[in-house]
Amino acid sequence: MKTPIVEKEYIEKINQSGGNELTASLSYKQVSNCMKQIGYFGSAAFFLKESEDEITHYQIWADAANDLGFILEIPSVKPKEKPMGIKEAFDFYYRNEKELLDFYVKFYSDCPVCTR
Repeated sequence: MKTPIVEKEYIEKINQSGGNELTASLSYKQVSNCMKQIGYFGSAAFFLKESEDEITHYQIWADAANDLGFILEIPSVKPKEKPMGIKEAFDFYYRNEKELLDFYVKFYSDCPVCTR
């Protein structure tokens, strides 16, 4: 096993990033299923695609962790909420994407390696 080439605090942030992406993926998959159940098939397809995109983002973090000398942890993940209507679904989507953006902005601004 390799020795990590980044500090522990960045390993924790990278693990958190991967966990955020997995949580988003599973949450969007659940929303897709809710949309399908109530007959919003276009919205169901949208959220299913978003779920797949989040898995791609997770894999980017997993590959980066591997390059940095550690294996990305897979946290216990529970979707955040189960919206029951189309407005709630897109409100949830917006809030979740905004939380991810805020997390990454803070991560980037706190990381001296990222801001060189």
